[in-house]
Amino acid sequence: MPGHKIHKRRMIGVVTSDKMNKTRVVLVERRVSDPKYGKYLTSRTKYKAHDEKNEFKSGDRVQIVESRPLSRDKRWRVEKLIERARPPSAPPAVRPCRSRGGSSALPSGVRRGRGREPFQGSRVDRVEGARLCRAESV
Repeated sequence: MPGHKIHKRRMIGVVTSDKMNKTRVVLVERRVSDPKYGKYLTSRTKYKAHDEKNEFKSGDRVQIVESRPLSRDKRWRVEKLIERARPPSAPPAVRPCRSRGGSSALPSGVRRGRGREPFQGSRVDRVEGARLCRAESV
């Protein structure tokens, strides 16, 4: 049919999985109004999209376009990159706590509750079962 332009749907989403070969899972978020109450809800849908060169990585913001069925689940192609994923930031500096004398295993300045964990707002952070203190800023 020459002269007819085929309209294909396009959506923008974030790549959530890049573990399959030539396939990316893209999460698309839409704002939908509730028909009865009018409250806006966030609708999330995952689409499997074809990525021929395996060039898009997890966290990338991409545009996907509708295509013919490529497999049982794939009906979309990754068309272009909108924004590259930012590298993860470094975790905050943490040092092991040391007790200042006495038999208490808690660092100084932390009060012990009555048979419970230390009070909320204490200087103790739990990381993988180890007792650590936040690094003190200069």
